[in-house]
Amino acid sequence: PIAAVLLIGLITLAAIWLRPQPDGQSLYATLYERPQPTQIQLRGTTETAAQQALQPALMAYQKEKFNDAYSLLERYVKDFPQDTQAYLWMGIAQLELGKTQQAIQLLQQLRSNNKEYYEKASWNLILASLKNEDYELVREVADELAASDGQEFRAEVIKLQAKIKRLPEH
Repeated sequence: PIAAVLLIGLITLAAIWLRPQPDGQSLYATLYERPQPTQIQLRGTTETAAQQALQPALMAYQKEKFNDAYSLLERYVKDFPQDTQAYLWMGIAQLELGKTQQAIQLLQQLRSNNKEYYEKASWNLILASLKNEDYELVREVADELAASDGQEFRAEVIKLQAKIKRLPEH
C-alpha cells in the first residue's frame, strides 16, 4: 500500500512537472479569430465619400488579400486621417501578414489616441504581443484592459490572465 501511494504521488508530480508550458505562439493560435469588418455596404445604399473610399480596402481584407487591404488603407488614411477605424484594420492586416512589430506599433498608437477603439486595439495588441512573444507587454495591456470599463473582451482577458501567469519571463 505505501509503495502504491508513493508511485501515485510520483506519477502526479511528474505529470505536473512535465506538463507543457504555454507559449505565446500556441496561446495566440487558440485565441486569435480574424475580425470581420461590419462596414461593407450593400449596393444601392447611400454612402459617404469616406465610406465609398474605404470599401475597396475592406473588400480586399474580407477576401484575405491583406497586402492589398493594407495598401488601400494606407491611401485611405491619407485622405481621411480622422477615420480611426482604418488604423485598427491596418494593424490587423499587418498581424495577418506576420508583421507583428508593425501591427504592435499601429495598435499601440490607436489605443493611446482613441477611446472608441481602445478595447479592440488593446485586445489585438495583446494578440500581436503574444505572437511576438513580448510577454511583458501582454501582461501590461491585459491588466489595463481588465481594469478598464470595457466589457467586449472581459471574459477573454480574465481567462488569458490565468494562462499568462505560466508564460516565461523575458
